[in-house]
Parts: sequence; structure tokens; C-alpha cells
Amino acid sequence: MLAKEKMQELNQLVGLLTDSEQEALLEALKKQLLLRKAQQLKVSVLPNPIKMQDIVEEIRKVRTKKP
Repeated sequence: MLAKEKMQELNQLVGLLTDSEQEALLEALKKQLLLRKAQQLKVSVLPNPIKMQDIVEEIRKVRTKKP
């Protein structure tokens, strides 16, 4: 099935729904897309080996060097 045909079928099916059902479907689709984007972002983020203690120690070093 081509993308154009899919869109036509989706439009027909959505047209059969009530307004409240269409709103619920729209919200569910938005949520699904947001979750997919979040998952893609999670996969793309590299692990961070720096620990909070390392950051604190570095800040202390910098502060003690300031006049």
C-alpha cells in the first residue's frame, strides 16, 4: 500500500470517529511520537563516566586558585 493510499484510508477511518474519539486518537499519537523521540535520544546519549564527586573536587580546585 502506498503512502497516499494509507493516508486516504486513515482519513476515512478517522472521519468515522466522534470528535472526542478523534481528540483521544490525536493525543495518543502525539504521546507515541514523543516516546519514540525520547527513546531515540536515550540511545544516542553516550554514557558519562564523570561522577558528581569529581565535579565537586574540580570546582574546589578552581575556587582555591582564584585570588
